[in-house]
Amino acid sequence: MLDYLSEVKIEKLPALRVATYSVAGKEPEDEAIDYLNRWIEKNVVEKGLAKGENLRNFGFDIPIYSYLTEKGYRGYEAWREVPKDVNPSEYIVIKEIQEDVYATLTIKEPFKDPFEKIGKGWKTLINWVNSGEYRSKFTLNRFCLEEIIHENGVEYMKIYEPVK
Repeated sequence: MLDYLSEVKIEKLPALRVATYSVAGKEPEDEAIDYLNRWIEKNVVEKGLAKGENLRNFGFDIPIYSYLTEKGYRGYEAWREVPKDVNPSEYIVIKEIQEDVYATLTIKEPFKDPFEKIGKGWKTLINWVNSGEYRSKFTLNRFCLEEIIHENGVEYMKIYEPVK
């Protein structure tokens, strides 16, 4: 195993209520995360509903129209956990995510050589899932997720593959 990849684990992700923002663009991750973070500050943190650093962050690639991919665009959806009393607004959708089981792997410092580390992390996780007793299981409400975690001054990306 590479020193920046953890062992694969099977984990239950608890039910979540999330605010979501989706976008297509050349660097959709930055745009989606920035927009959603600004919205969270204005509509959650400033209203005293939650502290921003306590809200879990997730994201994942989403399919987009082929005419956009031909222009070099990609799709991305960002999620931030929100309390029950937060409502949707223009461009922001609130989703209730059910508790589910995932295979997970954590990548240390993923943005130092992200194409190598994140790509290798996903390949390792998917190969592990499909080589044993588990299998990937995707449905309309099950997502491959990426979660950014900061711990003791180190950045990690935890990746989630839904399994059956």
